[in-house]
Amino acid sequence: MFMTAGLLNLGFTSQYVLIGNLDIKELRYKTVDFATRHPWELARLEVVYSLINDILTDKKSQPLNILDLGCGDLFVSHGLSKKIPSGTFYAVDSAFTEEKIEELSRFVSNHKIFIFDSVDKIRLQDNIKFDLVLILDVLEHIDDIHLMENVRNNPFIDDQTIFVVTVPAYQVLFCSRDHFLGHKRRYTNTSLKRSLNEAGFKVLKMNYFFFILLIPRMIRVLLEKITKPNFENDGGIGKWKGKKRNTSLFKRLLILDFKTTRLLYKMKIKIPGLSNYAICQKHV
Repeated sequence: MFMTAGLLNLGFTSQYVLIGNLDIKELRYKTVDFATRHPWELARLEVVYSLINDILTDKKSQPLNILDLGCGDLFVSHGLSKKIPSGTFYAVDSAFTEEKIEELSRFVSNHKIFIFDSVDKIRLQDNIKFDLVLILDVLEHIDDIHLMENVRNNPFIDDQTIFVVTVPAYQVLFCSRDHFLGHKRRYTNTSLKRSLNEAGFKVLKMNYFFFILLIPRMIRVLLEKITKPNFENDGGIGKWKGKKRNTSLFKRLLILDFKTTRLLYKMKIKIPGLSNYAICQKHV
């Protein structure tokens, strides 16, 4: 099983807990079987692919080296490997044990996914760089600026490397779910951009997404002001047991939400959401 606490070595100069796609505390409810997933996970995968599709349109048919940093249980790397057959994925999570790496490697053996517990263990030819780095729902757990500075200085990163970052939005919506998952903060576009700029990155594009999830979260926050929440009895998205039809419906609603928000953004209309994304590159 994955570790649930402690500082775990990423392989950079500092130590971090990296829990990315499915948070460590939620992993106790999941195996590597991806058949039944929370609609939020399924929809976010489509969001990430859509963002990649937009920024790498001219390169998708070329060989791509993709780093999934804080990859969790490989859900995103596995899903994207089907959509981007030219991609070679390097999935890194410091929570991996040797046993978990072996288990996951068997599961994704038909895909170009290589699994590591440290970035330092990745070996690429000297002239090869990462085309894309995914840092999905990781920064809220850690010293975000320090991590991004270390990633920026990695020898496999250059000024052409594209970063896709996602984080939870709005500190005012911080609740028991955040406590359970070990979140230190939530972000606005302004605060996320500030952190990325301070770490040496230029933001190319950013926006909120999943507007329709704001109201349920607002209700939860209000209720928790009245009743005492149980921080350790949540389970998160890992306990999702919705029927296939309901899962599909909620997923489609969230994807429609993202597409609508993106269209409005192009019309200079900014809509809030429960999550933020940022597309960035390092400053030169």
